[in-house]
Amino acid sequence: MNISKILMLLGLSLTLVLSACGDSTSGDQSSGEGNDQKSEENSEGDKKLSQDKAKSLMAEFEDRLLPKTNDEGKVENFDTKKELINDVHEIASKDVIKPIVNKIYEERDEGLYLKTNEEYKHFLVPEKSVNFKQMEAGKYKLTQKNNTDINGKATLTAVFELQNGLYRIMKYDVEKQGDNS
Repeated sequence: MNISKILMLLGLSLTLVLSACGDSTSGDQSSGEGNDQKSEENSEGDKKLSQDKAKSLMAEFEDRLLPKTNDEGKVENFDTKKELINDVHEIASKDVIKPIVNKIYEERDEGLYLKTNEEYKHFLVPEKSVNFKQMEAGKYKLTQKNNTDINGKATLTAVFELQNGLYRIMKYDVEKQGDNS
């Protein structure tokens, strides 16, 4: 019984020591890796954007630009282009969003609808490789070349800029190349 009390006290002591050490890792005594992350979060110009995070932002951009619709093409959660643009604006510039929304949506008395013959297919293809590079502090460029039966050859370019601690898509271009075959 004496041994079990000692083991219990040792376990409790170890738990207290480890939790105290865990608290100190967020301060000055943390490893270099933790300090790098903390400084990246605190210094807007130095905050890094990974290729995976850029791809994730591109996927979110597509998801937000193409919200759920019913069988008639009516957008379920937005009634106006302005509402949709404001939602996507959290992750992209309005200069990027407006032309796309105006191309593929129309407002009717009943709400916001996909235009019947318009479908925007110029999004990142996740399984294809990309060229991703830092242009300057807080600014990155992602480029992807695609060749599909529907769209032909095209190069997608997205530029991400750090604003108020978050990366946003500030430029989004699709350059179609002529078919040289």
